[in-house]
Amino acid sequence: MSPKRVAPTLVRTEAVMGTVVTIQVSDQGAEAAIERAFGWFHEIEDRCTRFQEGSMVVGSGNPEAPVATPKPKLLQQVRDAIRRKHFSPRTEESYVHWIKRFIFFHNKRHPTEMAEKEIEQFLSSLASELHVSASMQNQALNAILFLYRDVLRKEIGYVDGVIRAKRPHRLPVVLTRQEVKSILVALDHSDWLMVTALRNRAWLNAVNC
Repeated sequence: MSPKRVAPTLVRTEAVMGTVVTIQVSDQGAEAAIERAFGWFHEIEDRCTRFQEGSMVVGSGNPEAPVATPKPKLLQQVRDAIRRKHFSPRTEESYVHWIKRFIFFHNKRHPTEMAEKEIEQFLSSLASELHVSASMQNQALNAILFLYRDVLRKEIGYVDGVIRAKRPHRLPVVLTRQEVKSILVALDHSDWLMVTALRNRAWLNAVNC
């Protein structure tokens, strides 16, 4: 009786992702399939390595495509620019506030789409419709100019035709003689002496002038 014939065995062992993988088959015709399997294993290993290194975009279909760093939003760019210049936190909040109001005034248009005309319209509305003070109007102008020059790197020309906010007229308070007498009568002795001394000194200063 002749001995039973055993089919030759094909064994292949390789390291994949830090693990030893062994494939053993008894069919010599399966060698091509084994080659494809290990090729697939190594492709997965390569993709995982690239993903961990941040050099592949998932779903891009191109393992060599670099990861695009997302650009900060506009207001965050404003805050970053202000902090680089070491402005105070109060100035930062004020500038961000006026820039937001400028954008919302023009129905959320991006500032890159606007220029001198839109700035003039916004500043004029502050004075004519909201009746803000001159200092607040100037603050809004400074915030918008900072946005264009230091964040967007866009030069803005002279903003013409702005309706200026009116500065308040402050008149000095002058008491009549009778009002002065009524104040002096209401004072006690020590306060009366102090106020009288101040009044006499002011009178001497006026005479010397």
